Amino acid sequence: MTYMYGVTASVTDIKTFTEAGKGWMSNRLVEMGALGAGAFQIVMGGPGAGTVAVGIQTETADAAMELNVAIYQDPEIVKILQDTGVQVNTRSLGKIQVDIGNSDAEYIDMIAGTGMPPSEEEWQRNFDVFWSKMEGVSTGMRGIQMISNGASPMTAMGVAYGNSVDEMLAASAEAWMDPAIQESMAASGGSMSRVIGRILF
Repeated sequence: MTYMYGVTASVTDIKTFTEAGKGWMSNRLVEMGALGAGAFQIVMGGPGAGTVAVGIQTETADAAMELNVAIYQDPEIVKILQDTGVQVNTRSLGKIQVDIGNSDAEYIDMIAGTGMPPSEEEWQRNFDVFWSKMEGVSTGMRGIQMISNGASPMTAMGVAYGNSVDEMLAASAEAWMDPAIQESMAASGGSMSRVIGRILF
């Protein structure tokens, strides 16, 4: 299992930030020890609308901590962050429990959950159900258990990547009706919220 170093930020120049993320900036992060990086802009998500979320995958939690230091010691990365008006709102660390397919798509559909997080067996079982419904409309899915995200009540999140929001919503609605998923949700004692975004890189 790997880890996700997450950042949410306000970005004034989305176009330039995206171009850098698709090119040299992601490559630089990999040179620093990241396994990969991606970002999306929240389109439908309440007060978070317009915010950019960046996810950087690392092998370990230590690597995520070291990467945080390395980013702010790199003059070119610091400059692009300044030039594009990046203002960091939050940082978080999560553990990737399930990783299926890829994020090569136009949109992201993310469900955030509160309450008791699933066990490793439940993660796999739940995503087996979801993928059986979404495989035809999604390029990939990812399940993340939150480790450190401040005062936020979010304990877990599931994301799906695809090129049609309508198709992803229909497929996920079918998956949510599965008895095993209903049982898992009831056992968590939590609630859910949804964010829909446009993938930048």
